Amino acid sequence: MEDTISVGDTLWVSSFFEDVLTEKASGDTHLFDKNNFYSEFVLFQMDTMPIQQAEGFSYLTTIGRRDIVPLHGGIYTNLITPVYENGEYKFKIALIPSQKGLYYLTFTSVLSPDTKYGLPCTYTPVYLDYDTNNGADNHFYLIESSMDTTVKKTTLDEFNRYGCYCFVVK
Repeated sequence: MEDTISVGDTLWVSSFFEDVLTEKASGDTHLFDKNNFYSEFVLFQMDTMPIQQAEGFSYLTTIGRRDIVPLHGGIYTNLITPVYENGEYKFKIALIPSQKGLYYLTFTSVLSPDTKYGLPCTYTPVYLDYDTNNGADNHFYLIESSMDTTVKKTTLDEFNRYGCYCFVVK
């Protein structure tokens, strides 16, 4: 996958996964049918100091729902609500840039530790890792081009665990 796109190009972000998930530590599988994973993504611009939330993008959700959730200081997150059907979760969105820059897309989950997910223990903490592009090159090397030293401290493990993807818009 290319690390550079042009203003007006479309970057597609999609997620399709089954409702049976594998526990990393034990290898056990668990059914997560009809759950809300409270997944979210944030798009940052890295060629600024400090790093800031990316502006100048249009979003077009074609499967599922994207809700903007204000946080603080003008920062917001994009809450993802996938469609659940036939044992599969599905989400797809287009990101269309209107300005040049160096960008960093990251995913996380805001699962509640109080939610019961049908696991053996009543309050089993659930942490999700995000595998972007099935482990392909997601342009980690572009982290070095960030003006923000905090971003430069991101490890490859953190980058991969949060499904990060870096790209340039020319």
